[in-house]
Amino acid sequence: MQARKGAEPEYDYAGEINALWAAVRELQQMVKPPAEEDEAWPEFVQPTHAGTAYQVGDKVTFQGERYVCVLAHCVWSPADYPAGWEKQA
Repeated sequence: MQARKGAEPEYDYAGEINALWAAVRELQQMVKPPAEEDEAWPEFVQPTHAGTAYQVGDKVTFQGERYVCVLAHCVWSPADYPAGWEKQA
């Protein structure tokens, strides 16, 4: 749309929205995510009964390394039964 002589130019909504989104992205990069990363990889605890056995997909940290359980009802550590665990990079 062409502005008439002496009329105010139209407001740049698209530019304002883009500026707001740029500010949001900048803030998102500054905010540290919750400590879910560490919580998702708890330290291995030796199961004491069937109710505490590890299940397929469970994640643990064992001797500083991260592992995912690949064996249902696993009661062994990654050192005791490596086939029950998949080491993560």
